[in-house]
Amino acid sequence: MNSVSKNILSLRRIEYLIVNEKWQIIELSPKIKFLADSFNEVDLGKDIRISFPEFLGIEMILKDIIAGKQESFELKGVIRTQQTLNLIYLDICIGNNIKNNQISNQLLIIIEDVTERMGLEQSLVQGTNEANLLLNTLSASKLYIDQIVTSMGDALFTPRMGD
Repeated sequence: MNSVSKNILSLRRIEYLIVNEKWQIIELSPKIKFLADSFNEVDLGKDIRISFPEFLGIEMILKDIIAGKQESFELKGVIRTQQTLNLIYLDICIGNNIKNNQISNQLLIIIEDVTERMGLEQSLVQGTNEANLLLNTLSASKLYIDQIVTSMGDALFTPRMGD
């Protein structure tokens, strides 16, 4: 990967791997190890499925991307626990490592740390859920108050006997 592309990726907290058809890592960005499930298993020549277990079970999809039958594949919101027990969220995008406008027998895997965005999304969803609960409580209270007001009218307008 050229230096301009590497600089662009590093500005957005994006890391990358290039993997061959045998799932071996043939190129990697410097900080990719910090996003892996198995820190020590991310190295040239190692099987990507060991350090990134998300690739287990999707080998047919990956083969289709290498063959050019499928353009790309994405895994969004992958959760990873770091050694500090902090959760990080990753978006993984997989495509063919196209060279000279030709498909190759390699995969380009882009991994972006989206922890901040996912935290904001979760806060937004939580706020929406709390607002909906409050709305439901207010609606139930209004119905109860309406029933009380209706009942009060019945009690106030009772006919007198003997008129």
